[in-house]
Amino acid sequence: MGRQRQISAGLDEIIAAIDCPVLGMFGETDHLISIDDVLRLRGSLERHRKAYDIHVYPAAPHGWLNDTMPGRYRRTQAEAAWADQHAFLREVLALGYDRSRRMQRFAADIAVDYDFSRHVRYE
Repeated sequence: MGRQRQISAGLDEIIAAIDCPVLGMFGETDHLISIDDVLRLRGSLERHRKAYDIHVYPAAPHGWLNDTMPGRYRRTQAEAAWADQHAFLREVLALGYDRSRRMQRFAADIAVDYDFSRHVRYE
């Protein structure tokens, strides 16, 4: 079994076992997590009928939400992400949240010519 298959199998086992909504926030230009990786996560969540809210933020590298790293931090995307996180938590922690319903949301702002191989590590 190839390494990618092993990772996918492990991910599927973890996803199958969870019993809560999942929030995923990713950067379009992350040099470690490709859009294909994000789509594999979404596929696993859907196969296992899990609730999720996934966002891919444009032009955001790995560590884009960390304001102590000026080379990586992206203020505009970070402000949007904090708002999205608060909205997600307000929804799933609300008194009347209906766990018998399955919310599945995917929002991505990705360049038409997206190419994972062009992404670099920012210091």
